[in-house]
Amino acid sequence: MEFIPWYGWVAIAGAVSWVIPVVVGTLRQPAKRDDDALRASLNELAATNRQLAQRLEGVDQRLGKIEKTLNDIP
Repeated sequence: MEFIPWYGWVAIAGAVSWVIPVVVGTLRQPAKRDDDALRASLNELAATNRQLAQRLEGVDQRLGKIEKTLNDIP
């Protein structure tokens, strides 16, 4: 305590007086959840995942054909 100058205490008090209202305000806000938007977002992600899975299956099939061709070469 003796090693911190007076202007250091001013900075510390300013930081604390800024952090406390922000934390209290954040804790008081009700949880904002828009279920419809969340469902739409999840459906969009699911559709994207299905498209990616189909594309990966196509790549896997092509690689399988290339592997078979390379194995058939004497």
